[in-house]
Amino acid sequence: MVTHHLVQCGAMWDGTTYATINPLGQFIGALIMFVVLGLIPGYVIARVLHGMGKLRIPREVEIAGLDYEIMETAKEDEKAVASATR
Repeated sequence: MVTHHLVQCGAMWDGTTYATINPLGQFIGALIMFVVLGLIPGYVIARVLHGMGKLRIPREVEIAGLDYEIMETAKEDEKAVASATR
């Protein structure tokens, strides 16, 4: 019995038998990868984050702009460089 399984395993590796590949199998594999391993976990994680209130930034920050402080600092640096070069 053990010898039979070893012979079958060896037959698979020496190329005498092979796995058949067809378009339906490829499509089902792609569907599993996209939906089961990608879309569903992403949706579940998004729902959990939304439930915790972590999915979006606060409304005040959205209205003010995410990079307001960075832009103001950059304007001050720009003015300093411009006044130094004149």
